[in-house]
Parts: sequence; C-alpha cells; structure tokens
Amino acid sequence: MDFSNPHRDAPITSQVLPRTVFDLGASLVTLTAAGAATTLSSDSGQRGKNEVNTSSRGLRLVVDLTKNAGTIDVVVTIQSYDKGTGKYIDRLASASLTATGTTEYIVHPDLTAAANSIAKNFLGEEWRVKVVSGAGVTPDFDLAIGACYLP
Repeated sequence: MDFSNPHRDAPITSQVLPRTVFDLGASLVTLTAAGAATTLSSDSGQRGKNEVNTSSRGLRLVVDLTKNAGTIDVVVTIQSYDKGTGKYIDRLASASLTATGTTEYIVHPDLTAAANSIAKNFLGEEWRVKVVSGAGVTPDFDLAIGACYLP
C-alpha cells in the first residue's frame, strides 16, 4: 500500500461518493378522477411530507397526464421551502396542461432557462410539488408525478 496517498488502495466502503442521479422511485402525487382542487406532495401520495434533498443541485420532474375528461386546466409547480421565513418559493411553474401526455420539468443551476420547462436555479434542501386544477368545466383527470435528483 502506498501510504503517501491514503486513498489510492483504500477500499471505497469508507469513502463518501457524490450521487450522480437518484430516482425517488415512487409517485410524489397520484391523482385519479381528480376534479378542481389544490394538491401538495407534502400532504398526499406515499410520502406525506416535504422532500429532503441532501446533496443534489437539481431535479427532473415527470408529469404523466393519462386521462382527460371535461375541460381541465392543471398547473404543476415545484416549490422550495425557506426555513428562515417558513414560506414556499416557486422555482418552476408549468404552463396550463389541458391535454393528456408526459411532460418533463427541470430545476438546475447549470442549465439555460426555458419558460415553463427549465428553471436555472438550485433546488434547495426541502421542496414539494403543488398541483392546482381548476378553471375548467367539470374537470376529471388522472395524473402521476415522479422525480429524479440531478447532480
């Protein structure tokens, strides 16, 4: 073993390696036959709390709208939580979703911003997703949202 460089032949079990990409693996929000309402990922889904980001700078959010009956108007917003003020800050808000389909949204400080799809910003330590549906006539839709941390 080369003792001039303690990491050269050392096993990697004791070293902390940065994450590259980490898929959260479960839906943050799952809505079935949803109508007009506001749904927060911190209040719903399988988690029931704010998401905690320990080491990632960004996030990729995938929104899958699979059923659309009536007239819908759905807006998905990624929000960071500020502990000092106790307030949520919008990082990225989608354009109004009115049709079925899968859409990707990204918050990351290294990317070029694009209206309603990419925000050039850090994600923050705590965050959530806000889904607002309303303004439509008898909205009825199915929606699932998944997320993946980005380095």
